[in-house]
Amino acid sequence: MTPDEIYISVYILERYEGKTKITIDEQQTELMKLLKEKGLDIDTITMSGGNALYIRIPWKAKRDVLASANYEVVVATAEDAAKVFEASYELNLSNCRISHVEHSKRDELEKEVRINTMKNAAEKADIC
Repeated sequence: MTPDEIYISVYILERYEGKTKITIDEQQTELMKLLKEKGLDIDTITMSGGNALYIRIPWKAKRDVLASANYEVVVATAEDAAKVFEASYELNLSNCRISHVEHSKRDELEKEVRINTMKNAAEKADIC
């Protein structure tokens, strides 16, 4: 049984490139645009969490807040998963990983296995 739902966790962290702050909104917009260009359905992307860090920026005398966000992308094939990883790499995002896999017809398959098990048990009971 090959999974047909691959859940990919994409972690986006605000960062500085030089002295320019790259916000989560900018990175999210670029991610959506790139995934759409790669032929993926962007409706399968959901935000699954967020956070913020209060850190000192080396070239600033003060501290700054860097926000982060977790997104979950659901794809059906390994090829589509590779496209998400490529987009993450191209955009220099913090982290991208497969969080888990599922099969869309899992409940139906489990029901079928239970039915077959009960049939086999009934046949064995009749033989004895």
